[in-house]
Amino acid sequence: SKLFKFIADPPTTTMQRIKAMMSGTLPTFIDAGANFNSYLIDDDNLIRQLYLNNKSVIIFGDDTWLSLFPSEQISEQVTFPSFNIKDLDSNDIEVDKEFKRIFKSNRKDWGLIIGHYLGLDHCGHT
Repeated sequence: SKLFKFIADPPTTTMQRIKAMMSGTLPTFIDAGANFNSYLIDDDNLIRQLYLNNKSVIIFGDDTWLSLFPSEQISEQVTFPSFNIKDLDSNDIEVDKEFKRIFKSNRKDWGLIIGHYLGLDHCGHT
């Protein structure tokens, strides 16, 4: 695994941060407004490159990812709605379960697993 440090300048929205991390582009102010009506990312990005190189991508957690990347580029997903900011733990518990399921099975057929926890993000909103 690899931990990346990411420093975000306001305004911060989930969609613009995912787009920035996956494509390497700087988030724009206009992207902040698109957070509630996300669209497919046209820029070259990590998910597309993994797909083009026959590496599978698995996503657990926030469902925003599904509106940003074509479904054929995501080999497996278990996602949950991200707009219930009062819920601080349901998503995170399910993401933990999915990680345990994948790692206990000793699967090696994935190129990238994304676990998008929402509890801390939602705690900040409330």
